Amino acid sequence: DPGNVGTLLRSAAAANIKQIICTQGSASLWSPRVLRAGMGAHFSVNCFENFQLTDILPKFEIPVFVTSSHRSTSLYSKDLTQACVWIL
Repeated sequence: DPGNVGTLLRSAAAANIKQIICTQGSASLWSPRVLRAGMGAHFSVNCFENFQLTDILPKFEIPVFVTSSHRSTSLYSKDLTQACVWIL
């Protein structure tokens, strides 16, 4: 949903996240609705879109965390103070 994407961008900017990579199938980061919901967050983070996760995942050389509602491990138990990838 474009409104949710804008909200996630705004939250990422507030959390000092530096880069957003959207995979194919995500709402366009530059659509009018995402721009409105993002309220300027686009200019605080580096935005990339239309990537295939299978193409970029092997290139990360930092820890990768994946959010899942089916696992009992909390993201808050991980060290998020260092550079990492968070797949949402």
